[in-house]
Amino acid sequence: MKRKGGINRTGPGLWYAGFLIILIFTQMSAADQSSPDASMGDRPLVISGSTWITDTPTRIAAAANLFESSTGPFIRVEQGDSGKQSLERLMAGDADFALMASVPLAMALVRLHHEVAPAERWPVILASVGLSSRTHHVIADGSRGIEQPDDLAGHALGLLPDSSAHFGWDYFAALHGIDADVVQLVEVRPDELAAGLAAGRLGAAVAWTPFSEQIMAQLGPNARSFPLQGLDTVSWLLVTRRDVLAAHPEAVDRILRGYAAAIDLLQTEPGRAAELLGLAPDWQQNQGVAWKLTLDWPVIANMESKLQWSAQRLGVAPVHLGPGRYIAREPLENFRPRAVALPLWVPVGQTEQ
Repeated sequence: MKRKGGINRTGPGLWYAGFLIILIFTQMSAADQSSPDASMGDRPLVISGSTWITDTPTRIAAAANLFESSTGPFIRVEQGDSGKQSLERLMAGDADFALMASVPLAMALVRLHHEVAPAERWPVILASVGLSSRTHHVIADGSRGIEQPDDLAGHALGLLPDSSAHFGWDYFAALHGIDADVVQLVEVRPDELAAGLAAGRLGAAVAWTPFSEQIMAQLGPNARSFPLQGLDTVSWLLVTRRDVLAAHPEAVDRILRGYAAAIDLLQTEPGRAAELLGLAPDWQQNQGVAWKLTLDWPVIANMESKLQWSAQRLGVAPVHLGPGRYIAREPLENFRPRAVALPLWVPVGQTEQ
């Protein structure tokens, strides 16, 4: 039907234009679905880090623009409260790389193993960026009569479940003969532990730097600290997903090089590092952290103990995973071969099945 002096709204020209629009969008959708990084598009790649002191190289690299390049996707660093939170973001697709201790990673791997999840869903370790044995503490309020570990009985203790703090507490309790049923474990985010102690809801907490220092300062002379030193050495791991690894090899290489440069800056220019972080020049003293970009035996040893603890926590049979299931050694080996000191039974260029 035509309107006088108007436009033919039902003629073949309008129908053909509509058909072309539908065809174009269909082809674009098909192209998107076939692309290995279709879900990522041109958006920035996100590294989810932490405020923990062992994650200092991430903050240094971001402050000094060590991840930047004139080509490839922009890399943005975001900070969370814990490695557990960063892993959750990674698995949900809200981050592409995440920094974490081995406990949350081991928990995820045990779950994926028992779900018989496909390999592409598994997170993989690219490198360890630091090792720490003196940054976790059990901190108690002495005004509540807690002077030694045995005094924790009958009190509520705050911690982040399924984290390095939780693992450390289990070993601490076993060492001091503290039965699981005499201490009430309360799930509390790291940044809320101090408030829980101040309000009297908690008698003690398991925390790591910088939260442990904040709690100690708040409690003042009533602070009672029981270090977890010697009970656990925490590897701080750079982790990604296999789809990110396949879609962005250049970005993965750039990130590894950024971490190498950040660690070199920490070790050779401590004054500049302190300035970039906005900290006092002597901030590294007595921190007990060794920063090193590597894939070595401590990474595997850390993961093995955490995998067995995680299986026990989840109430499932112990798991025996070859390191090739959760370590991608090739990117670091291509960049810095001497940084990779793994046994030959971790296959190069393959994933163990």
